[in-house]
Amino acid sequence: MKKESVSKKCKEMTWGKRFIAWMLVGMMVIGGFTGCGSKEKAQDDSNTLRLTQGGQKWWPELMAALEEEFPDITFERDIYYGPNSSQNTKMQLDKDDFGDIYIGGYRVTDEDCKAHLLDLSGYEFVGNYDDAILDQYDTEGGLYQLPGLLVIRVMAYNKDLFREKGWKMPESHEELVALCRQIREEAPEITPIAFATVAPGYAFTTVTTLSQADMSDMLEFKLREDAYMDGSGSISEIFQSGMDMTQELIDAGAYDVELDSDEWDSGAMRRMVDGEAAMCAVWGSQDALREIMETTSRDIGLFPFYGRDASEKLLGTGVTANIGLSKSLKEKGNEKKLENAIRVMEFLTTEEGLGIMRNSSAEIMPLKNAVNDGTNSLYREVWEENISGMRAPMLYGGYEDILVPVAERILEAMRTGGSLDGILDMADEIHKKTLEKPDSIALAMVEKRFTKEETVQFITNMLHTSGYGDVTLVSVSGMKDDIMNKTGVSGKIYEGAYGTLDRSVHLPVHFSAPMLVRELTGAEIKTLIQDGKKVCAEAAATDKKTTDGETAAYFDYYWAGADVVFDKGKVVSMHLSDGTEVTDEGVYRVQFAKGDYTPENEAEDSAEEQEMTPDQIYSAYLDTVDTIAPPEVPER
Repeated sequence: MKKESVSKKCKEMTWGKRFIAWMLVGMMVIGGFTGCGSKEKAQDDSNTLRLTQGGQKWWPELMAALEEEFPDITFERDIYYGPNSSQNTKMQLDKDDFGDIYIGGYRVTDEDCKAHLLDLSGYEFVGNYDDAILDQYDTEGGLYQLPGLLVIRVMAYNKDLFREKGWKMPESHEELVALCRQIREEAPEITPIAFATVAPGYAFTTVTTLSQADMSDMLEFKLREDAYMDGSGSISEIFQSGMDMTQELIDAGAYDVELDSDEWDSGAMRRMVDGEAAMCAVWGSQDALREIMETTSRDIGLFPFYGRDASEKLLGTGVTANIGLSKSLKEKGNEKKLENAIRVMEFLTTEEGLGIMRNSSAEIMPLKNAVNDGTNSLYREVWEENISGMRAPMLYGGYEDILVPVAERILEAMRTGGSLDGILDMADEIHKKTLEKPDSIALAMVEKRFTKEETVQFITNMLHTSGYGDVTLVSVSGMKDDIMNKTGVSGKIYEGAYGTLDRSVHLPVHFSAPMLVRELTGAEIKTLIQDGKKVCAEAAATDKKTTDGETAAYFDYYWAGADVVFDKGKVVSMHLSDGTEVTDEGVYRVQFAKGDYTPENEAEDSAEEQEMTPDQIYSAYLDTVDTIAPPEVPER
């Protein structure tokens, strides 16, 4: 029997509890705060909400608004700022290590929703949302999370180049394939579709997006997906059409993967704007494209993705945050906490509330009849023109076991013009093994849960195995006095299987940049260990170098390669691991990740760049171990 969509159920309800507000409240975790309004706060647990979230840049504005609106509620923050916020929040969810309100980029799987989050489908104000968006979040008739603002995945094209060459914007998949062949024939020096390949997941997204465009019924798509997830169906029933359409593009010479091999989204967009490419698949960095469209003299256009039926077109959606409430709020004794969470959500249901979460004019409010006057006109136009078409999310959640090997095979076919045959059969085999033995794809097994301090120390010790420095220093990411250290190590390592996607969660933000070595005096090293990393307010907001005379916060450096003795918070002695005393006048090689050294005494570009990146060092390390255990954290 076909499931009834949440959007349909919402239409049949009367206006009651407000749910959307909770979606934004979660976002507060980012800046988490203790409100200081005119009313005195009650400090009991029922008036406290813990918010778990990745680090979005709009948290100060949201915190200020919530502080003013809810002076009687205390908000505790649980903030992550690292290179993989989505996977971190997924792990927090899996291990029930999150707050009352969950906000993450990770799209929670149906299984995890039911296990950890509250079913909010009874709150009628979800009907404020665009129906097509609600259908995306349908979980067996329940609704466990809602989106914040959206960005859209589209194809961008150089309209000036099209006019110059006499090319016509495609209005179907068949026309897109034909256009790629035409471009290859008439202008072989021009890439038909620029395609960022630094992130291999985009190759996977190409197939999934085209598959979604080819299936007009989103609920039918969801049913097939559910069957694959539980092992009762094949992935070919979901993605075969997209695989076939991708093959047609490959055969038409749509891609020049080698030219885009070092490109992120903005690099591929630049090639399109400069006329090196005719079109560009815009998977991410929509704000970069928005800035390009607003500043370039080139005329840039956007169009959706198409299924085989030209009448079926799709706008892919990326969500700035997925928000849910902890299932624990329904437990006895938490009635007041749930009431407070709903109050906050009610405030955030409006366009005014959602507007606080806006990062840029590349984003769209997924509310019915939203004016979206803060959205760039080209994005708004393609959104409104496709109002009757499908909106579909980027698919990653639930596909973690097959995403990387499938993406790598697709990329190889794009690179060589080869065949995609057999890839989905491979995916079925991998997924079957994962269901039979979930730990089969683990890089290592974690003996017990790490604390945050143990996690930072572990990463410091691990990076030191590179041998690049006498000493390795790594800062702890976090927030003090509303100043964020963005380039340290964040999150926790959790017990159980440690997978490929988990690895990047705990690395420094610039995990793909080479390690850096600086020569520092013993006195300078001792000062860094003693005082920590200085982050000024301007640097925290802009990632620029710190300067004197600004409000600053200090974040602990963790060290490896040395024994350090403290007395009353002061470093009184330090020896390298081989027993060599570190003297104040001596000069030593100190290893940092990019951006994790505050250049108070030395210019950033004076560092010695090393061969390996943090990610490469970690990969090599994990190849040598089967289990990971929490390290001893030296006393300060």
